[in-house]
Formats: sequence, structure tokens, C-alpha cells
Amino acid sequence: MFKRLFAGRTTALILVVALLLAIVPVAVWAAASTATPLQLSRTATVPTWTQAVTDGVEFENNGRVMLMLRSAEATQDATVVITTPATFFGYAVTDETFTLAAQDTMVIGPFPPNVFNDSSGNVTVVAVAGAGAGTAIVISMTTIRY
Repeated sequence: MFKRLFAGRTTALILVVALLLAIVPVAVWAAASTATPLQLSRTATVPTWTQAVTDGVEFENNGRVMLMLRSAEATQDATVVITTPATFFGYAVTDETFTLAAQDTMVIGPFPPNVFNDSSGNVTVVAVAGAGAGTAIVISMTTIRY
């Protein structure tokens, strides 16, 4: 299945990875802050929101964690990058990239640990400014374990 999936696409995959690395420098991931996932329960669970920054936010992942993002921006969309440190036959797996619209909320996940976890068992989320690149963006995030 994987052979058929990637047949003839190796060059395109390498170009996509190179493009993402050019857009989102790896160095910004080094100073990521840490968020602790909330345990989902039948009683009301009130999320604790963490400010997502360009340095990234890490959270512990067991494969049963959902990420909830919300934008407080009035007009500016943001790009949210979920890093994928995994490789497949020596090729880097392309990071997951999502666009969070201004004044919107998004839920992403779950995240298979063999693809998204780093060596510490964490997933890293990086928020990048959209159209007004270089300006600050206001995105909050929370993680919920189920």
C-alpha cells in the first residue's frame, strides 16, 4: 500500500518538506512551552487555554489526545503546524498544516504517536502568522485526553 501511495511522488514529497522547513524554521521549535492535556469526563470539563506562540507548545500524547484551537484575531487567519518527527524509509514525513480562520475554533486529532511524538512522547504545535506575516497572532489552545 505504501509503495503505491508514494510511487512517483518522492520528488514532490522532498520539495514539500523543503518548502515547509523554509517557511517554519526548525529553530523555533526548540523553545516550546508545555501544555498538560485535560482528562475528558462525563462531568463538565472546563478547558484551560494556553497562548500558542511561534516558539510552539508541546503536549504529552498517548494517541488519544485532541487539540482545540481558537483564534481571537479580528481579520487575520493563522497557519497551525503540527510537527511530524517521523520518517518513512528514510524520508521525512511532511508536517500537518492547517489554516485557522479569524474568530474561528478548530479541533484536530487524534495524533498517532508513531508519527507525531518526539523522543519525549510530546507533540509540538507551532502557530505562524497568516497574511500579515511578521505580526503577532492571538491563538489559544487546549488539549483534551479521552
